[in-house]
Amino acid sequence: MRGFIKQLLSVILGNAIFFGLFLLTFVLILIGIASSKEDKVTIHSDSVLKISINDALNELPSNQEDIFSIMNEDGGTSLHEIIESIEKAKDDEKIKALYVELNLNSSLSYSQIDLLRNAIQDFNSSKKSSIAYGEVCSQKMYYLASTCNKIFLNPIGMVDFRGFGAEITFFKRTLDKLEITPQVFYAGKFKSATEPYRYDKMSEENKIQTKELLMDIKNNVWQEISKARKIPTDSIDYYVNNLLLYNSENLKKYNFIDNIYYQDEVETYLKKITESKDKISFIDIETYHKEIQENKKNPIAIYIAEGNIMDGEAEEGSIGSINMVEDLKKIQNDDKIKGVVLRINSPGGSALASDVILREIENLQKKKKVVVSMGNVAASGGYYIASSADKIFAEKNTITGSIGVFSIIPNFQKLFENKLGITFDEVELNDHAIMGLNKPFDDTESKYAQIQTEQIYTRFKSIVGKGRKLHTDSVENIAQGRVWSGEKARKIGLVDQIGTLQDAINYVAKETNSEAKAYVFNTAPSFFDKIKKQKGLIQVFKSYFTEILLGKDLAKNITNYQEVVETNLSKKSIQMKMYFDLKI
Repeated sequence: MRGFIKQLLSVILGNAIFFGLFLLTFVLILIGIASSKEDKVTIHSDSVLKISINDALNELPSNQEDIFSIMNEDGGTSLHEIIESIEKAKDDEKIKALYVELNLNSSLSYSQIDLLRNAIQDFNSSKKSSIAYGEVCSQKMYYLASTCNKIFLNPIGMVDFRGFGAEITFFKRTLDKLEITPQVFYAGKFKSATEPYRYDKMSEENKIQTKELLMDIKNNVWQEISKARKIPTDSIDYYVNNLLLYNSENLKKYNFIDNIYYQDEVETYLKKITESKDKISFIDIETYHKEIQENKKNPIAIYIAEGNIMDGEAEEGSIGSINMVEDLKKIQNDDKIKGVVLRINSPGGSALASDVILREIENLQKKKKVVVSMGNVAASGGYYIASSADKIFAEKNTITGSIGVFSIIPNFQKLFENKLGITFDEVELNDHAIMGLNKPFDDTESKYAQIQTEQIYTRFKSIVGKGRKLHTDSVENIAQGRVWSGEKARKIGLVDQIGTLQDAINYVAKETNSEAKAYVFNTAPSFFDKIKKQKGLIQVFKSYFTEILLGKDLAKNITNYQEVVETNLSKKSIQMKMYFDLKI
C-alpha cells in the first residue's frame, strides 16, 4: 500500500513540476517577445509602409497591455488602426510609399475592404506611390489591390477570381437522424435564420433575397475595379465566367495587373521610387501604428459594438448587454465627450439584450448626439439598436435589415428514449407547469410561443417606424426578415447616407461644433480580463491554444457550430438575429 501511495505521489509531483515548468517557460517566452516589441523603432527617411493582412480584421482594437495579442499573426492590429496608420503615412515625410502584400486571405469583408481602399486612395492623392505584389491572390485581396497605383504578380502566380456565390449549411437531416425535433417559431417570411433546421435546402424567398444581395455587392465591386483598372464590367464577368484569369500572362493581357515580376524585381522598383541606395526600409503597419498613436481623448467617442448580442456579461467577440449599458453610462456622464459614433458590426442576437441596449442608447441621446456607422453587418438585433440614432451611415456593401424574430425550442424526447434509453415522468398541478425540452409542445403551448414571437416582431417594427419616421405599412413592406445591402437600405429608408466611419465622425463634429477627431472608447478584453470574468485560466488557455493548434479559420468554424447548437438548440430566448453565415 505504501508503495502505491509513493508511486501515486510521484506521478502527481512529476505532473505538477512538468506543467509548472511548461507554464513558466511559456510566460517567459511571451514576456521576452513583448519586451522586444517595446524597443524603439527608427523610421528611416526612405521608409515603405508594409500592409500584410493574413486573416479577418476586428473592428475592436486589442488591449495594448495584453501580451497575448502578440500571438496574433497580424499583431492584433484592428481595421481602424490600419486606416489611421495609412492616414498618418500620407503626410509623413519619412514614408515614401505604401506596399500591400497580396495573399489568399478571403476572410475580409467587402465593407472592410472598401474602407481600406478609401484610405489608400487618399494616400495616393499625396502623389506617393502605392504598390501591391504577391505570388497568389484571393479575389478579395485583389479588390483591395485594385486601388493601388501599380499591381505586380509573380510569373507563375494567379488570382483566385471566381465571382460571387453564397453557401449555407443545413442540419435538418442530422437532426432527423438524431431524432431531435426543433420546434420553430418565427415572424417574417424572409427570416431564414431557422431554415437550416427546418429544410435541407434554401427556400425560394431566401434564394431571392440572397441573390439580390449578392448582385448588389458584385455590381459595387465590379464597378470599383472597372473604375480603377479601366476594364468594362461586362468584360470582368466574361473573364471570370470563362476562368480566363488563372495565370499572370492573362491578368496582364486583360489589364488586371501592370507587370509580371519576381520579388527582387519589385524591390528594385521600390528602390527606384524611394530613391533608396541600400536595403529597402520596410516598416510593418503594427509597428508604425505604435510609433504614431496618440492617447489623447478627443471630443468624439467611437463605441464599437461588434459580435453577437447576448444577455448579461459579454463573452469574447460578443456584445453583452451589461457591459454595453455600463459603457454607455460612462460616456453619458463624461462631459468631455460631445458626441458619439456607434460603430455596429453585428448580426444581432437576443431580443431582450437588444432592447435593453436600445433603451440605454435612447438615454444617451438625451445628452449627446448619437450617430450610427454600420460595418460589414448591422442586421436584425444589430439594426434594432441602430434604429433610434440621429443619423445612420452605412457602407454600400453593408448587410443590414433582417427585421424579423425567431425562437427555436428543441424536443429531445425521442433522442433520449430511442437512442439513450432515458425516460421522464412528471406530476403537474397545472396544465403547462412543465414545458421543457423532453416532450413536444401541445397546441396551446405552441400557440403561446408563436404569439410571443409575433408580439416582439410587432414591437421591432414599431421601434423601426418610430426611429426612421416610417409608417407601419412601409415598415412591413421592407421587414419580413429580409436582408438588404447598404445601397438598397438607403433607397428604402433604413439608412440615411452611404458613407464611411470618417463621414459619420465629420457629421457629429459639425453638429456639435467640435473638432473632427475621435477616439475608440472600448477595447477588446485582455487575457487577464477574461480570467476576471470567471472564464478560468484553463478555459482562457484552451481558447488561445485552440487557435495555435488548429489555426484561426478551423477554430472559428468549430466555435460557430458550437454557438449554433448552444443558442438554437438549448436556449429558449427569442432571437433577433441573421443567423445564416454567408460565405461571399
